[in-house]
Amino acid sequence: MPHHDAFGLSVADLDVAIVENSRAMQTTLRSMLATFGVRRIRAYDTASEALTSMLADPPSVVITAWNLTPMNGEKLIRTMRDPEFPSLCHVPVIVATAHATLSVIDSAFSAGCNALLAKPLSPNVLLSRLEWLVRDSCEMVEEEGRIIVSGMGDVLESRVRNSPLANSIKRANALEAVMRADSGEANDMEEQEVADAAQVVEIAAKHELPRKPASVDPRDARRAEVLKKRSRRWHGWKIENSKGSTVA
Repeated sequence: MPHHDAFGLSVADLDVAIVENSRAMQTTLRSMLATFGVRRIRAYDTASEALTSMLADPPSVVITAWNLTPMNGEKLIRTMRDPEFPSLCHVPVIVATAHATLSVIDSAFSAGCNALLAKPLSPNVLLSRLEWLVRDSCEMVEEEGRIIVSGMGDVLESRVRNSPLANSIKRANALEAVMRADSGEANDMEEQEVADAAQVVEIAAKHELPRKPASVDPRDARRAEVLKKRSRRWHGWKIENSKGSTVA
């Protein structure tokens, strides 16, 4: 199985195509790459323009933005990874985005990108990633009709989709769905969807890690005792100072 097209090259030997709709970002990337001694640098404003040019003259690396129009970064990568384009399907792609959320990371690597960097980029980070890329020996394999990095699905499953942060987001969304259903704001939700969301919240609550009890300040205990006595004098009104708990 083949490696990506930049494997074994030096950074100075690279032919880098920049796909970026911001002229300022194009200039910044050009300046960084020129400082690294990159042999050839070219820039495109749109993904369609880049595809037309790269099909005739493939680069060795593509650095692309994610939020492009009218064709976005994900569509660009999926088109490049189509086996019907043998000149492009093994070209490594680095995504540079200011919105490196879990969903973007999942979508980018699922589409077939090789690396993802968060904007704003620093020269050291970009150079480090290029040096890593030319040494990266992971093979490119065909899976479900497109070329992707071997083993990427397993990595995404363990590090992104089932990460603590992803699970926290899922539980928070599930809790919100249950609350909407209870308040009658989710009339269009399927009963099974509500039941599944409730189950997620219940499981999360069962696996909630025990919290270490906070140390008790004698002054706090004294204040609580005073408040308790006052509550009896105030015709049975009870003053509580307890904190609620949330499941995220």
